Amino acid sequence: MPKDIFISHSHSDRDIATALTDCIVSGAGLRYRDILCTSHSHPDAQLKPGEDINRTLRKHLKECRVLVPIISSDSLERNYVLFEIGGAWALECKIMPVVVQREMKEKMPEIIRGLFYTEYDVPERVKALIIAIERECFSSVGRPDDEKLDATINEYFAKLKLP
Repeated sequence: MPKDIFISHSHSDRDIATALTDCIVSGAGLRYRDILCTSHSHPDAQLKPGEDINRTLRKHLKECRVLVPIISSDSLERNYVLFEIGGAWALECKIMPVVVQREMKEKMPEIIRGLFYTEYDVPERVKALIIAIERECFSSVGRPDDEKLDATINEYFAKLKLP
């Protein structure tokens, strides 16, 4: 089954990736089966036992609507995150970067440096990301319920122990 959202991240950013996945599910109305996040514990969001990792990642990258790369010093040192960004760019997939450390903005790959990015610890930016994902996946002109979305973002910040 195709995945609408592909969360690209390094293993060291798994807490952010899983919290963001939960936030997208709750806030944008997607299901775990609509998202690929290899670090998430939900069985519908992760790779299946015995799957060929490279083939499966390539398949989901070709089919996804949105790539959400989590940009950190670790992710920029990992080949997979850079390959996934390059692949999404070549496939003209929507790329919505999430920046963990602000200084990484200047170190982002050239092909995504000009994109509006989300700072993972700024509530308004996370909210804008969820709304953008919801619109990209459902093409709706409406917005998710503000109260529910605010509660979802509060849960995201609590999971990451952010102020």
